[in-house]
Amino acid sequence: MSAQRSSVGSAGPAPQPVSVSIERLVLDGFGFTSAQGAVVQRALEHELARLVHADAGRRAWRGGALSAAAAPAVQLAGHAQPASVGQGIARSLFAALGGQP
Repeated sequence: MSAQRSSVGSAGPAPQPVSVSIERLVLDGFGFTSAQGAVVQRALEHELARLVHADAGRRAWRGGALSAAAAPAVQLAGHAQPASVGQGIARSLFAALGGQP
């Protein structure tokens, strides 16, 4: 799973691309179908790309790799929809990477 931001329509010098790769994401206790899991993935990728793009003007992302990231807990309402789960995970991961939504 990866998320990339786009520089389309931006003013000033073209920002450098940011790539985030998630080797493995385990969601216990949801009971999502394969189709719902795909919705979680797409929502996570879209939201993470949106957050990184919005944050690009405020800070310079530095290169490097993390073997693991401790992210804040994701707060979800009961019976959360797959898209909401993906968005929540993206916000939590973004915070763990030092972003500020």
